[in-house]
Amino acid sequence: MIVKLTTRDPIMEQKNAIQGDFMTGPVTALHTVGDNIVLAGIGSYLHSFVISEQKSNSCLLVLPCRCIHGIREFTNETDVHTFAVFGEKCVTVVDYHSAAQSGKNGGPLDHSDYSITRTTRAQMSEFEDWIWDAVFLKPKDSCHLALALGHNSVILWDWKHARLVEKVSCVESCILYSAKFINTQWDCLILAAGTVFNEILLWSPKGQRSQSGHVNVIKSLKGHQGVIFSVDFSHQKQMMCSASDDRSIRLWQFSFDNHSNLHETEIPLESWENSSCTCVHVLYGHSARVWDVRLLTCTLVSVGEDSTCCVWNYEGDVLQKFKGHRGKSIWSLSVDEKERYVVTGGGDTSVRLWYLSSRSERSNYITQSLQLQQTSSEKEEDYPRSVSLLNYNEIIIITNKGFLYLHDIEKERWLTLMNDPDYRSYTVMSVAPAQQSCVVLGNIHGKLRIFLAEGSQPVWKSKDWDIYDGKIMSIHWLSGTRLLTTGPEGGIKLWNFDADTLNLELDEQYILPECKQRWVSAASVSHGSLICGDRGGTIHVYQLGSEFRNPSQSFPKIHGKTGVTNIICHKGNVYTSGRDGCYRVFSHDDSHMTLLNTHRVYKGFEWIDKLQIADDGADYHIFGFQSSDFVLWSVNRNQKLLQIPCGGGHRSWDCSIRGEHFRFVYQKTREVVVCDTRLEQNQLKLKNALHGREITCIKLLDANTEGCIVATGSEDTSVQISAIRCNEFGVKEMVCLEHLSGHISSVRALSLCPSSKDSISKKSTLMFSAGGRAQLLVWRLTIQDSTSVVTENLCMHMIGQTQRKGKTRMWKLQQIKLNPETRFMDLSSVQLSSVWSDFPAHLHLLASACSDAFVRFYIFNEEKTELIPFLESSLHEHCVLKVCCLKRECGSDSVIYILSAATDGCIAFWKVNKKDIHETGKKFSQPNLDTGNRIFETCSFVKCDIHESSANNFNLREDLLDKESMWGVLPSNHKQHILKSDDRNDSQCSDEGQVSNKEHDSGMSVANMESNSSKENSIQRTKHVFFMKHHQSGVNGLDYIHLQDDDYLIASGGDDNALVVTSVRINSEGVKVITTGSCLCAHSTEITGVKFLSPSKLISVSIDQRLILWSVNITESRIQLQQMSCKFVCVADISNIDCQKLNNDLFTVVISGEGLATCQIHGMCIVVVN
Repeated sequence: MIVKLTTRDPIMEQKNAIQGDFMTGPVTALHTVGDNIVLAGIGSYLHSFVISEQKSNSCLLVLPCRCIHGIREFTNETDVHTFAVFGEKCVTVVDYHSAAQSGKNGGPLDHSDYSITRTTRAQMSEFEDWIWDAVFLKPKDSCHLALALGHNSVILWDWKHARLVEKVSCVESCILYSAKFINTQWDCLILAAGTVFNEILLWSPKGQRSQSGHVNVIKSLKGHQGVIFSVDFSHQKQMMCSASDDRSIRLWQFSFDNHSNLHETEIPLESWENSSCTCVHVLYGHSARVWDVRLLTCTLVSVGEDSTCCVWNYEGDVLQKFKGHRGKSIWSLSVDEKERYVVTGGGDTSVRLWYLSSRSERSNYITQSLQLQQTSSEKEEDYPRSVSLLNYNEIIIITNKGFLYLHDIEKERWLTLMNDPDYRSYTVMSVAPAQQSCVVLGNIHGKLRIFLAEGSQPVWKSKDWDIYDGKIMSIHWLSGTRLLTTGPEGGIKLWNFDADTLNLELDEQYILPECKQRWVSAASVSHGSLICGDRGGTIHVYQLGSEFRNPSQSFPKIHGKTGVTNIICHKGNVYTSGRDGCYRVFSHDDSHMTLLNTHRVYKGFEWIDKLQIADDGADYHIFGFQSSDFVLWSVNRNQKLLQIPCGGGHRSWDCSIRGEHFRFVYQKTREVVVCDTRLEQNQLKLKNALHGREITCIKLLDANTEGCIVATGSEDTSVQISAIRCNEFGVKEMVCLEHLSGHISSVRALSLCPSSKDSISKKSTLMFSAGGRAQLLVWRLTIQDSTSVVTENLCMHMIGQTQRKGKTRMWKLQQIKLNPETRFMDLSSVQLSSVWSDFPAHLHLLASACSDAFVRFYIFNEEKTELIPFLESSLHEHCVLKVCCLKRECGSDSVIYILSAATDGCIAFWKVNKKDIHETGKKFSQPNLDTGNRIFETCSFVKCDIHESSANNFNLREDLLDKESMWGVLPSNHKQHILKSDDRNDSQCSDEGQVSNKEHDSGMSVANMESNSSKENSIQRTKHVFFMKHHQSGVNGLDYIHLQDDDYLIASGGDDNALVVTSVRINSEGVKVITTGSCLCAHSTEITGVKFLSPSKLISVSIDQRLILWSVNITESRIQLQQMSCKFVCVADISNIDCQKLNNDLFTVVISGEGLATCQIHGMCIVVVN
């Protein structure tokens, strides 16, 4: 069914100067229309989604300045669908018109056939209390709507004439948390009211009245231990269900003695008065509060605060659990009329469709055990040691006694390929990835045996090679014709295999560096390089065709101590996974790898064994183990596709996918178990997720009149890079370009700074992100186009980070709790070359506000990816909330001033000049290094050929024989090797100090791994140059703009609701206040962000959800603030704001909180992006 909607809304016509803005946030209402349309209430907007397209085809403002909480349909036999849309204290009625199921001229549907328009049947009406439910009353030609209000009263409303017909109240006038109308006729209408006192009250507007004129309660259902959040009733089953704050769902069975055929007609009021009710089930399946529940024909569906949708049978068993939403809470729920699917809307702003099944997920797979063919008494003690799938139907099994079996599952046929005592007790096996049936075995004596099947009726041939003097440690197929083996002492050999002649030819040899378990556990070839992972968790890069046998680049223990499990290449990037629960992304070009990002799947999933990427890159499938279960995880859907109990990952296993069929085989005790199931497409994403929790900070990366790219940080510990642009239907939507997950606690602040890698063809930006656990990360973002962003994690810093002497043990450092009470509250950065032209472009100054009352300054060297603590002060003696870098540009005498504001309402000025930067450069340089600009000269210096990175982005270091200077400069007489000789053999450095491999562009080199503790212990304390108090309490918004000459405007907004603008003069004599102006009640609640658009225009946002544009009039005696325009923003708990100038009179503004909104400010009015 195609929904269409026309508009003639007088409210919208009156406010054409302020049009609706793009907004995304929690999905608070859902309703399905026909087979192909889903309506969703997001803020004040009603979205329409086409299921077949998985896109939004309309976004309409329905309840201005309100949040939609419910959508109720008036059922009729025509093509016109009438809906009551209500939220908070308001309700409106709209018509949707159904079109034909075919496109124009009877052809196939195209995008234009899905356009919708709206007819507003009734103006928005506001009542005195919260609306909990609405129902259209019969007869169908009436215009009456029943509304359930928040203090247990019912209104009969004539929606066509906007007239109150009748209001009825219950004797129990308590606060309601939910309500549900039963029946659709006024004479027998029943309200099931969920109260704050943990009970469900059943009463009717036509019921018996007390002496006060209020209606008596028919029944009171008690049993819950918490408030009632949802009630539903099934006429067919004569059953009611309720969901509560106590995390339970209760099923109530009604018995109506004097009415037998209740499921076909409305239940009369007399039947309710004479009915009996029993609680038949109390269901517990959610780990948090249950928000909503629906009764279906065979099942019931519930959603809750744990972001889980549960499907139950009426015996109380959980049949399905849908987990795909991020963060906390699924807020809305809807089921289609045919009960084929359920649609959920979450606090993560996503809308997801799940297909229902009457079968339990636990019974969705079939297992069978394979017993080895025993032909003699000697083989009764035999058991399988390794299993692998030759193809979907054939299993290869090697046993402890040296037997090699081939088992055909469909034909149930066994074939013995080998019986060789040389392969007893120890055998490594690998199956070729190509179409040919080929198996390679290696034994403890260094013998390699290849089995190859030929012909339509396979005839197996085999051939042996003695390739090592000791045992073969591992075998890996790099392609259908290339093989890698590892032998004693880390010897790696590459072989070319010719299947036609069954010939094996040695190609190249390499040496694996020493480690405890010295063999290759994963390998791949990319861009002329061999990339290997060992059992020690290290990634090594070898140059194919090179005469050097040692790795040209290494990332020691990047996957912890338990090993690298998988390496694959996709579209120029290298993906590695390990048993540390992470998969990492590297760029690979010019024979050099750079760590871009680290991803952790979810807490508890610590063993990733394999990663598969779809050809179009749309989804990643991750195979691994959680506890004793095998798990298949979809990154795009954010859900488990499979979970099969198998005993854990310390066993031989393999899997194969054929269409929707999935086969998993594993060795357990003395048998081989085969598990068959289906990979059903049980989820569709109609709307993408943003963050699972509140967005705390936001920055505009790029903006134009068609859309923008934003970076957002959240309480869910992630940073997301998203593009806002129009889809095929012309509706603006948000698309995630990159999800960054390096933080271990909430992200509180973001700061952007131009990168030294920036160019005309590729826009590169440095992004500093910081938050809880005193953690700060540095990223480089390269915007290739509006649909692609390349992210690179450069380094990490933690306040008070210490490093033990000696060799770093990464898995132990991860367990160290560093300063858990301190958090970064705000960041501000500036590129030093933009202030002093003689500074290199790769140096940046970073100012940070910290919760421990310190203001901390850092110098970041982009070339060396090193963050150096610079200055600090605890002047405020209170939590510092905001910092801002002010550039006073006057040639060589230019100065950077940092403004800081704290919870004491004070603003301090700090001064950083060129001399301070040079003093820091000398402090961390060699003692005989000259002062002045020599610090920033480009000199060659020694780099080791072993490059370190980190697990979970920890900045780990090795001891250095000689430290380099902070700026990457060493005098020629100090150029020495800095690689520890006992860590790697045959490391190659030239006489001139140049390494054999190219110098790394990012990530962590050994030269970069100096201990932060020594530097932090010697941080210089600095003093402020000026101090002023403008607020009674915390300052949450701080910004500045240059007026003329030495005059600047400083704007601040605080918890006291005040907006203050100060004119200051900054020169060589210091800082002086010229004049000040304020608006003490600029907002009704605390101000959370301020931004200058120009010296005469200022914007502010607040928790009161208002975006206000102010004019700033400056006179000699005072500054006058006047409100020019105000816009209600459909984002709750507004936390931050950012803006960017598009042209002379047009600005893009982004606002974050419980969601995200964008606006355009043009001239003197606010015009929202459609």
